[in-house]
Amino acid sequence: MGNLSLDGKHVLTASNGRLTAELRHVDGKFTNAVFSRDGRHIITASETGKIRVWNSDSLSQLITKGCSWLSNYLKNVPDLSEDDRRLCDDVTATAPKSK
Repeated sequence: MGNLSLDGKHVLTASNGRLTAELRHVDGKFTNAVFSRDGRHIITASETGKIRVWNSDSLSQLITKGCSWLSNYLKNVPDLSEDDRRLCDDVTATAPKSK
């Protein structure tokens, strides 16, 4: 089961799927993960019952930084599928420009 961010750009899930970013509890696997009502935080619960609050702004920054780092690879490696090649299209198109 997933949870959609307020801006509609991210889905948060505590299951398997295509990985954009990974958050880990050091004390066990996630049993649940949700966005806060204001979209600024991610709240996770582990199998040991521990709750953790993550800043979701840093998740967006991590995704933008990762896609920036991968941009040449995605453009230039000849044997990538078209889906993989376009993996960061939405991220880089909406990323803030460096000053």
